Order: sequence, then C-alpha cells, then structure tokens
Amino acid sequence: MELIGTSSPNENTIIFDEAAYAVRQLSPDDLAAKRGDRFTITLFTNRYRPNHQITIRNNVDGWTRDIFGVYTFGGWNFTLERSNYPAGLEFKFVLDGQYWMEGNNLFVTNQFDHNFTDDPQQFPEIFNPTIIFPNAPSKFLHGYDNLRNEDGLSEQERFPGNRDQSILYDVIIIGSGMGGGILADALSDAERNIDVLVLDVGSLHTPTHLSNVYADWDEITNERQVGHYELEPGSNFLFGAQMALGGRSIYWSGIILRMQNWEYSYWPNSIQTFLQDEGGKGYERAEILMRKRKYLGQFQERVISRLKNRLPDLNIEDLPRSRHQPDLNAQNQIDSVLFNSTGVFSTADLLSDSKAFVGATGSENLTINLNHLVTEIKPNPDNPQEVQQVVCQDLASNTTRTYRGKVIVLAAGSVESPKIFQQSNLTDDSGKVGVGLTDHPYLFSSQYTIPRDNPLWGDLNHSKVLLWAGNASKNNYPFYAELLINPWYWTVRRADDDLWQRQPEELRTTQITMKFGFSNELVDDNWVRSQGTDLKAKIKVNNLFLSDQAKEQARLFRNRILDALEIPGDRNQGMGLAQHGGTINHSGGTLRIGSRGQGVVDENLRFHNYDNLYAADVSVFPYIPTANPSLTLGALALRLSDHLKTRFGL
Repeated sequence: MELIGTSSPNENTIIFDEAAYAVRQLSPDDLAAKRGDRFTITLFTNRYRPNHQITIRNNVDGWTRDIFGVYTFGGWNFTLERSNYPAGLEFKFVLDGQYWMEGNNLFVTNQFDHNFTDDPQQFPEIFNPTIIFPNAPSKFLHGYDNLRNEDGLSEQERFPGNRDQSILYDVIIIGSGMGGGILADALSDAERNIDVLVLDVGSLHTPTHLSNVYADWDEITNERQVGHYELEPGSNFLFGAQMALGGRSIYWSGIILRMQNWEYSYWPNSIQTFLQDEGGKGYERAEILMRKRKYLGQFQERVISRLKNRLPDLNIEDLPRSRHQPDLNAQNQIDSVLFNSTGVFSTADLLSDSKAFVGATGSENLTINLNHLVTEIKPNPDNPQEVQQVVCQDLASNTTRTYRGKVIVLAAGSVESPKIFQQSNLTDDSGKVGVGLTDHPYLFSSQYTIPRDNPLWGDLNHSKVLLWAGNASKNNYPFYAELLINPWYWTVRRADDDLWQRQPEELRTTQITMKFGFSNELVDDNWVRSQGTDLKAKIKVNNLFLSDQAKEQARLFRNRILDALEIPGDRNQGMGLAQHGGTINHSGGTLRIGSRGQGVVDENLRFHNYDNLYAADVSVFPYIPTANPSLTLGALALRLSDHLKTRFGL
C-alpha cells in the first residue's frame, strides 16, 4: 500500500492498492469504522489444515507478531476489526510460526472480505495471487475444524502429563468431559491407589466453567466450537462439540434433571435400582457432586407458590441446576463459609483441583495428557478378548505414542467414541456400533410480556421453574416444561451493572418463555461412520419429529401456565419445533446398553466382546430421556467407578 496524498479530515484519502494494482479512495467513513465492525481474510487450503497452523503478520500489528485465525469449512479464517486497520493492511501468511509465504507482500482494505488459496484448481473462483509456502516438515493432519492445541506454560505447569510409554496404567480414560472426568476423579481418589491416565485431544481452555469467568459465555462457546463430522446429504445436524480439558462440561447450562418415573423402563433393572433414592442413590450422589443449587431467592418462591396453588395436579419445583452454594443450610441460611462458591460444575474444575494438590486424593494417581488424539485401540495379541494399547498422535510434538492399560474406557462422546472403535477394527457382534445417533425434540414457546399491573412484573426479576404432569407417561404429557421469567438472566455473571440496566424505566419489560423437552427412542436409521484417522466422521441424522398429539398436549400445558400467571397471549398459537436432527450436546445411543447381540455394552458399560473395554459417555444411552443427559451420565460414571473399584479389589 502506498499513500498517494494527504487529506483533511473531511476529504477522501488516496491510496494505491497493490493487490488490485489500482488507485483507491478511502472516505472519512472508511477511516472511522466503529469498534465491533469486522472484515475477514480467508486462506482456503487442504494441504495446510490442522495440525498445521497458518497465521498472519502485518505492517500494522508488527511484522514479528502473529495474528491467529481458526480453521473452519476448508480455510483459515482471520476476523479483524475494521477500526484497527483504517487504511487496510499489508501482510503475509506464515506457516507453523516460521515459514513465510513466498512472493510479495499482500495488501487488503478493511471494506470487504478477502479470499486467498494455495490451490487455484480447487478454488478457481479466487482470483487473488496463489499462496505458496516453502517446503515445511510434515505434521499430523486431522479433520477437526477449530480444534485449538495450545501447549504453553500454563498447560505445562498444571498438566505436565507423562510421556513414558513403559508404564502400565490401571485405567486409561479417553476423554475428560462429563463422563470421563467424573470417572477419572473418582478412581484416582480411591482408597487404594488406582493409577489413572486421561488422554484428551484438546488443551487447557479454562480451568473452570465459562459462566464462572466473565462476559458473554454463549459467544465464547460459539467461538470454541469444533466441527468434527461431515453430514451425509439430507442430514441437518447442528455443530456444537467442544474439545478441551473438561469437554462440554465447561460450556453446559448446568441443568441437572432426573429422568421421569415412566422412563426407567428403558434401562436395565440394575441401573434403575442404582439411580433411585430407595436403591443406590445414584442420582442423589450425582447431585451432590454437581452441587445441586439450593436456593434462588424470594421471587422464585413467589412464582412457584402461585403455580402450585393454581395448578395442584402438576409437579412444580425449582429448575434443578448445578450451582455451587455450599454456605447455605437446609433452611437456605448462611451456615458455613469455609468453602466459597465455585459456580457451575465442570470436570475441568474437578481435575484441576486434583492436579493442584499432592497426595493420594490429589495428583499422585492422576495423569492427564492433553493434545493427544487417540487413533486406535489395539487388542491383546495373546488374548483376543482383551484390549491392551491405546495409540495416540501427540499433536503438540507431532509424535506417535502408545500407552498400555489394564482397563480402557472410551469417553470421547457419541461421535468420537464409536469412530475410535470403528477405525480400530474391533469386534462388535451386535452390529450396533455407531448406529442410532439420536437427540430429543424440543418445542419452544413465544416470548410473552408480563403486564405492569401483574405482581410478577419487574425487569430485574428472574425465575427458573420446572413443571411436568403428575400422571405423565409415554403417551400422556411426555415432557418436561422449563419456564423462564426474564430469560436473558439465564447464566448472568456481570461485574458491570450498566450492561444489564441500559433501558430507561419506561422502556423496561418483563418477559416469560417456555421450553418443552421430549424423550426419543433411538433411530436406527441414524449412524456415525469413521472415514479414517485424518478425516472427520460422517454422520446421517434424520430431522426431529413430534406427533400432533404431543404438540397439542404441550400447547394446552403452556396455556394452563399462562392462565395461572395471568399473562396475555394468543392461546391458539403453536410452538416451534427445531427443524433439524438435533445437536451433539444431548445426542447419544451409538454404543447403546443392551443384552449381547442387541446392545454394544452391558449393564456395567463393558463392551460385550471385550473383558476390559468400557464406555462412559452419552453414547451408551439406550434411549434419550426428556431430561438433559448430564445428571444421568454423571450417575452412570459414578456407578462405573464403583464397578471398577470392585474389579480392582476395593
């Protein structure tokens, strides 16, 4: 870029655009872009996808500073603030932090999005100069869009890991999310030493749940989404996986619902007994671990009291959420301040806490290797009914490593766990591995405005309430209803009050909305298939479906709530059903529990064809309940820890 002439603040600035080889004018509006206005630079490449990394270095930020982007949908995307580059920028792409692109510097303005490629045959519509890099050492390639493998001082201090491949671990757990993280902590804290290795493809994004940190956690969640599958034509499944220490548990909304009574019949009798309070108290144990919230305040009490008085035939309670409040006693009074609140539960918290302390219940029996992509599980050549080795790509050092374990647990999620099993060429008599990927449908109501003369009015009020029919069954009001008053306070943690009290009083409103969650039997026409270790899995998922009867029952239920709270609105209005096959966050069934020949794992979550291979994620669910899966998965992980402790003689 060459400046042709200077201008007054009210005149155009003249520049020579080297990329376009033409003279251009930048108006005062061009130069005065507002903060938040953005433009993008994209380099489309298949040759240099992750685990390679492309950055930008430029004349504005400094030629020694890397500007990082994310690899999504076939290209490295760099999103830049227009206001930071009022006259554009001169730049070059850099490969793996040391290999500069060949040729002249590039120049772009801040007015448009700009596309480049290193493969003009694949992208003939891109007319910018072809990007060429000098030969660089090869790296492992994988199919994960936006997977962030960071290996800095913070990771190495707290999670140094252990690369010694001669160690025989008692248990190797693949994945550190809700299932794998809970299991790892429970086993490594056992009275007798159980040596646990956790392998996770991600790195340390945060040591705690995002709503414990700052800012708009929905936005941060979207920024950290990993695209880890391709869709079969005709499928419409939403992205949303997170790959990091703690997995999705860092980003979940904290809802910890139990299944409804009629849903237990889908599960083996031993699991039914374990979950229930009169049996193994599995749900209660998981609620204690996840810090079930005890109190949400007087406004919440008023809402629930009013609903119970006017709808006595319904079950109505606080929407149970993971919200650590250990200083409150049973009477909701301050009782102990020995432990401050840690907010929403996550396994990143759980495992970080363990690694911060020495001793048997701390880090002594727990090893966590981050940035390890598991590609294969190998059977024992001397015993085909056992697995023995886990083969990984260490993405931080570009090294293949193999670890040995007496027990191996797949806890990588409903897509990745069956993918690893399939590409390992392991035996499955049932033919069900990867079959049945299913989410549960939701109906969403409109938002309704609470009148100012209603006693529940107040823009600073907030309530989360759970309702379900007293006689609910598979065909009779088979859903949970979540009611929210002022839903924008769903996961608020704000230090700046001005962010939430911006409206003048005369413009403030109080609104209510509802969400209805249904159960879903596994859909055997849905599937997950591995396409190889260096590619994404491919999935086929049918769109979600609800019967007209179910929709009508939800509409009538919604109307009863609106009537009880005296809120106006069109009672004939329908509700919105998500027009897609779901999201990976609640989907399961790809390693379903079932009898030999009918399911992949047994009631102890052990694979039928292997004596020492287990699963501990939502893939084991034999059906998808009305409840969010986190509490049930947490309880199953605790049950598996009990089983493995018994196996090790504890």
